[in-house]
Amino acid sequence: MAVLKSLSVKQNLKIKVIDIPEIAEGAQIMLREFTAKAASDFNKYMMDSKKDLSTTPQTQGLRFYSALICSTAIDEDGKLISSIEDVDSLLSFWDEKLIFRIGDIAAEINGFTQTKKEEIKKDSPRNRRKQ
Repeated sequence: MAVLKSLSVKQNLKIKVIDIPEIAEGAQIMLREFTAKAASDFNKYMMDSKKDLSTTPQTQGLRFYSALICSTAIDEDGKLISSIEDVDSLLSFWDEKLIFRIGDIAAEINGFTQTKKEEIKKDSPRNRRKQ
């Protein structure tokens, strides 16, 4: 009988460090490509938020980008610094321009196409006011 051993597999996930002077001089945030768990949590959150009748299409873009940030922001040890449950906190503390800027980078490293990102931004409250 073969004995199965636990394998430690090193993940080769993309990581980006982004300056965020909007928060403080010298402030940075590190974003990592989705792990399987982060992708699952993100997808579940997005599906649940679409079912929530109190969530309007106008806020879906901000929620999408906030959820991306919460699912990908890590510390120096590679551990998530927030969870998907922190989306509302991020929405209340960060300016929407900052959410879109950082969220756009999180979307890029996770393979969201430019077309998809433009569709999401188009429904944002900021762009709805321009119409």
